[in-house]
Amino acid sequence: MARDIRIKDIGDFCLDEVEQAVKETTIALHGKLKLYEAASNSGIGTPVDTGVLIGNWEMTMEKPLQGRVFNRTVYAEPVIMGTNLPPSWKGEYRTKQGTIPGYPEKIADEVAERDVPKIVSDIRRRRR
Repeated sequence: MARDIRIKDIGDFCLDEVEQAVKETTIALHGKLKLYEAASNSGIGTPVDTGVLIGNWEMTMEKPLQGRVFNRTVYAEPVIMGTNLPPSWKGEYRTKQGTIPGYPEKIADEVAERDVPKIVSDIRRRRR
C-alpha cells in the first residue's frame, strides 16, 4: 500500500521516524540494563546483591530526540562507572561479581549494533 506524502510533509514524516527510533532505542537500552547481571554476563551488567541497583534503572524521554537511561542509587556511580570511589575502597574498583567499570557503554554499543538496525527496519516496515 502506497502512502501519499506531500513534499512539504517530508520533514515531519522523517522526524516522526527518528523520534520513534530514539524512543525504541531508549527502551531497548533500559531493558538490557535491567536484565543484564554482571555475574552471568562476564562482568557486563549490573552487579546484584540485594537487587536495589538493578531495580533502580530509570528512563525518560526529555526531548523528542533525546532518551536518557540513568540510575539514582546513592552508590551507583562508583559501582557502575568505577569513578568517585568511596574511601573504604582505598582507590581500588571492586565488585563481588567482577563487574567491568563503565559497562553501560558496552551495553549501549550492543544496542547500537544489534538492536537499532532492527528498530529502524521495523519502523520503516510499519510505515508502509
